[in-house]
Amino acid sequence: ASAVPSLKSAAPGLKSAAFGLKAAPDLSVGAPVEIVLPDYGAVVRAFVARPPAWNETLVNVGRGHGRGAPERRAGWLRKHWLLLDAVDRSSDTASNDFLHHRGIFRDWNGSNEYQETLHFREEGVRALLWDRGGLARDLEGRPVLHPRFNLSQKKWRARWDYDVYFANHAAPRWAAIVDRDWLTSPLFGDGLSQDNIGNAVDGAGSFGDLDARFFQHHLEQTGRLPGYRSRGLGIRGELKQGLVPRLQGVSENEAASIRRQDPVYSEYWRFRNLLQLYSFSRSYEAVKAVAARRGRSFDVHGNQDGFVIGYQPYKVLLSDFVDSIWFESSGFSERGLITRDLSNAWGPFRFEMAEAMAGPRKPILGLSKLEKRTPDLWANALAEVSAGGGALILNPEKDPEGSPERAVSDAFLVFRDEHRALSSAPEGCVTPALRSCIRFRPSSMTRPRAISTRRRCATLGGWRVPSRRGTSPTTCCWCPTPSFDRTTSRSRHCGATRY
Repeated sequence: ASAVPSLKSAAPGLKSAAFGLKAAPDLSVGAPVEIVLPDYGAVVRAFVARPPAWNETLVNVGRGHGRGAPERRAGWLRKHWLLLDAVDRSSDTASNDFLHHRGIFRDWNGSNEYQETLHFREEGVRALLWDRGGLARDLEGRPVLHPRFNLSQKKWRARWDYDVYFANHAAPRWAAIVDRDWLTSPLFGDGLSQDNIGNAVDGAGSFGDLDARFFQHHLEQTGRLPGYRSRGLGIRGELKQGLVPRLQGVSENEAASIRRQDPVYSEYWRFRNLLQLYSFSRSYEAVKAVAARRGRSFDVHGNQDGFVIGYQPYKVLLSDFVDSIWFESSGFSERGLITRDLSNAWGPFRFEMAEAMAGPRKPILGLSKLEKRTPDLWANALAEVSAGGGALILNPEKDPEGSPERAVSDAFLVFRDEHRALSSAPEGCVTPALRSCIRFRPSSMTRPRAISTRRRCATLGGWRVPSRRGTSPTTCCWCPTPSFDRTTSRSRHCGATRY
């Protein structure tokens, strides 16, 4: 309405009503708004993820980057799009319906991190979140700085001139900012890949006033910690009085044991997990509702971790609330060899964990990247994902055309595409033993030949299986289980009979 006078002065006689500009009516003063908090446990227990049917058969997944127009005209994607099932974080490679017209499912993610203000300048954080909820708080009630993304860090200061703070997705104001990105995603894409969803309970910022209020409500509903409720100190006061003095001068291992045994702290930490699962489920249901109205079968997933999966329960619990298992961690086997001259099982263990988290229905999406890129290390990294049952997420465009690294990426994508029945067959159609034998890599980085049913099983001897014992040539044959019947439509459909 404040624009009306300037409009009238610019064009005398112009009616503001023509633009729908009307002064807002005065609202009568009534009873104060009553905030009714939910039963967090009941909502979380009732939640059931609903993965789309199309994500069950993902084998090769591209990763968007940069500008879409060069990619669409003459880039790697233009030449090799037939190898891909989907493009994660598709960026503007999805524009002009380039992917849609080719039957490639595309992810459309927002700009914000899930639990940090990385894309907000500090003046915006102070105006929108500082005193209005949304930021994570420490035991003194202060906003918590990101340990790496702040002006005290030389690398950060060399590129940026503002601090980044941890946010709290359970706070309505921050959740609304993130949901603004989420709720527009089904209008443009088939899925959502939200960064850092696994870090919602990380860091020191877990003790804000909103969290304390939610915790008090939860305890009253469940009847837990009657002493805590009667003292009325709040979570910060309770821990500063009872727990913090006991942590002075002890080692980190001892401190961790003390925290675990403290009844208030351990109960509060369990509640933090519950609260964040509740908050995530609310956003999930909202974006699924928009997708349903848009007529899209929509996939919700995000980065559950950038490290070894399993050391924090929340990152594993979250698997029941997403449609795909997705993590950024990669290169662990190579990193140990390069930095410490040691071999470790961290890389393969990710996929053991991910397979348990995925169950029979959800795909495993593992981002492939390395700090040190050489053809042999790159091949080993992609073999690890393949042997572990993951769908490759690759962006070959990052390597120059004709480079050895590009040849490795192309060979893996072609190999997996030609044998996709082994990776995407329905549960029960291909035995786990066969999957573990076949999901590896071609023996050379040239284009592998498809295996026909007329060839002997010994042909598989040219392929190699990465394992905890190293990489060795393997000859395998498939002994079908008694329940496998070549005459059933299920076995014919999955395409595995040719093996």
